[in-house]
Amino acid sequence: MQHRGKSVRSAGRLLLALALSTSLVAPIAPAFAGAIERLAPAPSAPAAPPGTEPAAFRTWVQLVWNPVTRALERLRFTAWDPVPSLGLELSWLPDDPAAGQSGPLEGRGTLSFRKPGAPAYDASATVAQYRGTLRAGRADGFGEFLDQSGFAYAGAWRDGLMEGEGRLTLANGDQYVGGFRAGRSDGRGVFTDASGRIYAGSFTAGLPDPEAILAQDSPEGLRIGVVAERRPHNYELGIDPLSYTSASTGETLDILPDDQRLLDVWHGAAPIGMTDEEIHAFNNGSTTANFLGPYERFDPLSLVFELENALTDTVSVVGGFLDVSDSVRQPEPAMQVRPFPRDPCSGTIDFLPLFFIDNFGWTAADNAALAITAGSVDGRPEGTPIEVPLGAIADSMKIDLTAQLTALGLDTEYVSHERLRCSDPNDQRLCLAELKQSGHFGQLSNFLSLDYTTVTVAVMGTLDYDWTVSGGTVSHKSSPFSVILPIATVASDAECGEGGEIIPVNHDPFQLRLDEQNYKIAIPFAGDVTPGFTSRWRIELSAPETSEHDFRLVLVLTDGSQVVSRPVHLTYFMPPKRETLAH
Repeated sequence: MQHRGKSVRSAGRLLLALALSTSLVAPIAPAFAGAIERLAPAPSAPAAPPGTEPAAFRTWVQLVWNPVTRALERLRFTAWDPVPSLGLELSWLPDDPAAGQSGPLEGRGTLSFRKPGAPAYDASATVAQYRGTLRAGRADGFGEFLDQSGFAYAGAWRDGLMEGEGRLTLANGDQYVGGFRAGRSDGRGVFTDASGRIYAGSFTAGLPDPEAILAQDSPEGLRIGVVAERRPHNYELGIDPLSYTSASTGETLDILPDDQRLLDVWHGAAPIGMTDEEIHAFNNGSTTANFLGPYERFDPLSLVFELENALTDTVSVVGGFLDVSDSVRQPEPAMQVRPFPRDPCSGTIDFLPLFFIDNFGWTAADNAALAITAGSVDGRPEGTPIEVPLGAIADSMKIDLTAQLTALGLDTEYVSHERLRCSDPNDQRLCLAELKQSGHFGQLSNFLSLDYTTVTVAVMGTLDYDWTVSGGTVSHKSSPFSVILPIATVASDAECGEGGEIIPVNHDPFQLRLDEQNYKIAIPFAGDVTPGFTSRWRIELSAPETSEHDFRLVLVLTDGSQVVSRPVHLTYFMPPKRETLAH
């Protein structure tokens, strides 16, 4: 059975969607656990796009930790608020904490718009978020904007508006990729609705060529939209649950983890050494240590389907299923380099030329080997790399570089048992100069740094390894990393503290299988969709391991006919839950 409707209805819907510009959107109702959930219609537009109310600069006072002075400071920040009438609280987290200063926001970081009075650990209180570059308090350069409903933009900005090339995603899954000018689509672009229909052509001031739309519109009166449900991140805590994002690639909807850092480290496109925030989250005693943080952050995929009825009669849905054409394991190792933990309150000598390599993939990293050198102050490797064979890494491995550092002239016997002396320990520059002249550090003297009273040296290089994919094919990767090694102590005097927690959420997902083809998962959809309306449902999907899945959603109507969604390709990330080495 083939359903037909009026193309004018879809054309009008497209014109409205493409006229949208960036703004904050009111939050949608919270999700509840369950196999399937009926949802309210997706917001058709942002609550207050530019032009509906004057935007304004906002100034607020924020407590900020200064890593240089090791103290909390009160700073007055100023930023451009596109919707000041919502009365949201603003919070700024710069990528470089040492560069933070009062005044209009400058540089790269995360600007969050939050519900007033909400605690910092409550990720659900973040109504909207901009992550990218700001100049004079406004988004300028590359940046990403996301609100609680799923309205999102990633691309170029100028003076607080979308300007240049970018990707705009609406809450219902419709996407526009192309040029923007003054906050609206302008120039050449491609609009893909959530059902997979594609419109390509020219756009002016947010409006497409109407003739091109009508010529390319689909005659079907029923459409299934598919979208991965996104939410703003809680970068400040570094332990927010992982969500997923989607992007149209021709007819197919690609769904993958909404964490570019995770993807880059996993696939070797970024250094695999953990950041300070990731280490803090990894060591949180209330959670289970895992890949780049806690295991508890790896939630199921939250997937939203909508059925739009452009017919003249009510349509009744009596059932549905996922038609899965392929589910395969993704065996690529997920490698990270983790510094050896040290307790600044212990009073012991910090001679710890150690670090860990963790594998949170489902396949061993075979023939692993390090190629390392000491790192200069500005982060450049120096000297001939030292080769360190490791063998196979199935889970975690502790690396001890005592022998390699001794070969570079470090007096390991002395610095591991004796505290070093400086004429004035409070003068870091003078103390560091004296340490370099002490004769204890050999070729490492020019690479020393002081972290309070701990002498450190940066080691950088690559981790090379192989792994076997399905069919016996061997793949190879060379992942860059750097790690800071504590190698001596001048004194020991520091304070200790605690971290935050993840608020647990119950889930009841449908389970995808592994290494199977052409199977179905029953989904108990049921309900009526009246003419001119759209019904939405939310389901959750999970799989036992990191894996790739290709499927379509099929809805069954009362007359036995079926409505089929566009193809979906899902990259699902689920690392193994296991103990890691700590000492």
